[in-house]
Amino acid sequence: MNEVVPRSEIKRHQLARIENPYFATLKVERALTQPSSVCGLPRLISECGIALGDCHREYHKRPILECTDRADWFLVADRPFKPLCDADFVKYKVCGFRALACSKFHMASARMYLTSGPGRWVTKDIEYDTATNALSFAANWLTSRGEEGRIFLAEGKDYANTFRTVVQEWLPLLVEHQHLKAQSMSRSYGEVRRIRQQYVEGEDHWQISGSSWHWRPVTMDIVYELRGE
Repeated sequence: MNEVVPRSEIKRHQLARIENPYFATLKVERALTQPSSVCGLPRLISECGIALGDCHREYHKRPILECTDRADWFLVADRPFKPLCDADFVKYKVCGFRALACSKFHMASARMYLTSGPGRWVTKDIEYDTATNALSFAANWLTSRGEEGRIFLAEGKDYANTFRTVVQEWLPLLVEHQHLKAQSMSRSYGEVRRIRQQYVEGEDHWQISGSSWHWRPVTMDIVYELRGE
């Protein structure tokens, strides 16, 4: 049975059963849909301050996966895909595991097998334009004052013309999506893109009215960028 353990407890496990941090992160990401399938994973999720019911959501995955990606926590498996070798163990031990927190060393170690290739854009953060949005809210509030009995910010139009930026990172394809490998664009893993969105009323065929308030351009939390699109 797979088990996730903090680095302070890793010495009690056989080196041959310790998964490389890069592949451990991929496996833990898959397990977040059913945390109880990996011993110790609920504990890791709890220490990240995240509820078990929310751990599979894209916004909450990041702090959990960073723990295995930077080797704060390790995955112990019966059949690891790429177990740590003696050289890896010595390297981590000499560094006291602290060097993995350094971004340059982290990218060189956790992703030493794959630096670029097919993948997907995954939302890692959403930044709101506070200054611009304050002006929009003020204008919308003045407009809403003529509508007696309505609570401000209760309708989409109260958020009109506010802005936000979606920050997405290029990550490897999961095992179940390897069929997209040949069609996928190839980019450097860790590459970041920023998409600025505006909250507007736009066409929406799913609504009876034919329109709705939403962020434009529309962007999914996970985007598979395919060749030729």
